[in-house]
Amino acid sequence: MAAMLMTSSRRHPPLNFMKKPCWKVGILSILSVMLVMLYISSKNLTLVQHPIMVKMVERMSKIQESLGIQSNYSALEPSYPVPFERRYNESGCYKRKPVVAIAPWQRVQYGGRWNGLKLPVLVMAGGGNLGNIMSNYASIYAIGRAYNVTVRINKGMHQQLMSIFPNMTINALLNSTKGIQKLAFLRHYVYGNVEAAAAGLLGPHIFSVHGCPVEVQLFHAYSCEIRKEFTFSPDFQEKVKEFWLAKRDFVGDAVRVGFHIRRGDYIRYARKRGRKLPNETYYENAMNFYKERFNNVVFVIASNDREYINKTFENHTDVIFVPGTNREEDMAILASCDHSIMTVGTFSFWTAYLAGGYVVYPGDFYIPNYPVQKERFERAHMDYFVPISQKPL
Repeated sequence: MAAMLMTSSRRHPPLNFMKKPCWKVGILSILSVMLVMLYISSKNLTLVQHPIMVKMVERMSKIQESLGIQSNYSALEPSYPVPFERRYNESGCYKRKPVVAIAPWQRVQYGGRWNGLKLPVLVMAGGGNLGNIMSNYASIYAIGRAYNVTVRINKGMHQQLMSIFPNMTINALLNSTKGIQKLAFLRHYVYGNVEAAAAGLLGPHIFSVHGCPVEVQLFHAYSCEIRKEFTFSPDFQEKVKEFWLAKRDFVGDAVRVGFHIRRGDYIRYARKRGRKLPNETYYENAMNFYKERFNNVVFVIASNDREYINKTFENHTDVIFVPGTNREEDMAILASCDHSIMTVGTFSFWTAYLAGGYVVYPGDFYIPNYPVQKERFERAHMDYFVPISQKPL
């Protein structure tokens, strides 16, 4: 009981402005008024995307956190590793609140509607490969939940995802949207202009969200719901059963660790930014992490470079490969594993995220503003994501 009381107090810090620096409260008030005035008076959304505006929102968030208004919700667990059951509430959902940029008292409510939908309405345009589109969906889902705002996805995105995940609850926007206003995704932790639109600061309009958001600090708070949204269709579930049935003699009762290795176009992507992809040393370190913790482990490997993984793991007796028929089936199989090893890319991230369990990732792989790397996971308090070095341990 004492532990529960301590946890509760940490998650919901008391608001005591009398003990807080008055100058911070004053600056926060001034910034809030300036933002609201600029947002409401501006019909040109390029103003919102200006770096000064983004910095202003970021500064507000930092002041809010220092005042105890907008908590970062520091990790509930004292150290790693901890039992899984301590991370989840009675419904099986992760015990966390979203890290939002705009507090409830800063938001604006409207009574207007468009075709029966409460305004404002945010429509995710979507784009990219499967992992990117799933990130788009999860981010707009979390925006809708965190800000209680109407969200939709475009028709093409809806058709593509629905064929894989028929349990999705966000509908497509099928009506004509003349005068729709575009919001470009800004590569900042504070999801500036989109959160501003969701909070009502840009007016009662319809907004089209572009880019490729991977806002883990928002959607991780709804991890239980996100996993339900991304429930694979019966066809893919049947293929997963067939895969494990064919491998039952080899796998037995072993702990299954999904392992996705992204290569192909990512080799050039990393090189252009002065980085190298996770190497064989990282693979060994990551696999040893699980071998040291479990007596019997099988690694289930998928990649977009089949020749590479066949050669790299040809002498490993504890490895099996996914069929590689299509990416959706590969993801479904990896998501059915007990734990995961990821490398880079959103596809790799989602195979691990859907699987649950512990996730090992390259902790020293860094590209500024890259959406799936150590600083993002730490900001979202994803404490079951374990960074492993690419250097010999």
